[in-house]
Amino acid sequence: MKKKLNQEISQHSLIVGPDDGTEPVFTFVQQARHKIRLKQFKLIEPNMIQALADAVARGVDVRVILNEKRSGGDRVNDETREQLEQAGVAVQWGPDRFAVVHEKSFVIDDRVAMIATFNVCPTCLAKTRDYGIISENAMEVKEMVDCFEADWHNRPFRPHPRSGLIWGPNYTRHPLATLIDSAQKSLDIQHPKLCDTTILGRILAAKKRGVRVRFLCGGKHGISDWDILDSFSSWRILQQAGIRVRRQKQLKLHSKLVLIDGAKSLVSSFNLDRSAFDLRRELGIVVSEKAVVARLQAIFDQDWELAKAYKVPDPLHHIRIDPEEPPDDPGFVHE
Repeated sequence: MKKKLNQEISQHSLIVGPDDGTEPVFTFVQQARHKIRLKQFKLIEPNMIQALADAVARGVDVRVILNEKRSGGDRVNDETREQLEQAGVAVQWGPDRFAVVHEKSFVIDDRVAMIATFNVCPTCLAKTRDYGIISENAMEVKEMVDCFEADWHNRPFRPHPRSGLIWGPNYTRHPLATLIDSAQKSLDIQHPKLCDTTILGRILAAKKRGVRVRFLCGGKHGISDWDILDSFSSWRILQQAGIRVRRQKQLKLHSKLVLIDGAKSLVSSFNLDRSAFDLRRELGIVVSEKAVVARLQAIFDQDWELAKAYKVPDPLHHIRIDPEEPPDDPGFVHE
């Protein structure tokens, strides 16, 4: 009876990329019987495009909001939009009041949703450390539906103050800072960038009050020259304060994960930078369920042990070749 009760109150589950493979993501979409609402920064995976076309063919109402162009002007979703529209999928570019739509989310039949760190592309589904949280929490699902409808019709949206969701822009920095401030024993961060002085200050304050802090980054790989200046400087400041910084090994780091005391987690689309907090449509979710947090913590610990201390370069001389850095990949650039 106790086991059954625990199953009944469990409202979140976890997908870990690339460990779990692509099947859970496609299975999630293929379960749709009535509606699919999808919002994506980058959707170029042919099998997902086909899965959405197949959904339309079986009578599912499919609507997709895509990011029109990157902050640098590059356009990656034009062909996808054309293919989806030919299949009968309703597609719109994200509202132009956002610099970028960086959210990565799915809502199925208005009853279950996924909040992800990954883009829907071959690299992010197979070669990067990424996460997806599946939510069956009715308040969270409804809030995601409400936001989708607001963005679809280019209307204002105000997040619910008591949900576990964190939205960007404008509603991101404060809840993230509050979450970091709540750490009492440990603070583990797995993020590709650190370009915000408010969050930097909160991390340093956690260390000062005795919290064990670990920061797992991806090094230079995938970071623009502009962000390198801030990220490298911030990581060096962390190290000067006695905080350990390591660089992800074996996998490309694309995840956006914060773990608090091994008891609470934040999985999100947003990088730790000002544009994510202030200009872009973003989405994250705070989860405290033991099974989800325990696996996230185990994955972080595993990645941490495989990594090694990172000698962060001087940001003014980062162009020097580091033989341990992965080769540049034009298709893998953190927005």
